[in-house]
Amino acid sequence: RLIKYKLLVSELCIYFECTEAFLLACFSCNPFKN
Repeated sequence: RLIKYKLLVSELCIYFECTEAFLLACFSCNPFKN
């Protein structure tokens, strides 16, 4: 379940900008994305 969540978050990071709402999620899957 956690792995699927991480994959989903990774896709969110790919398709969406790292806004404040997704900042923590984006950092957890891609620390170097601004």
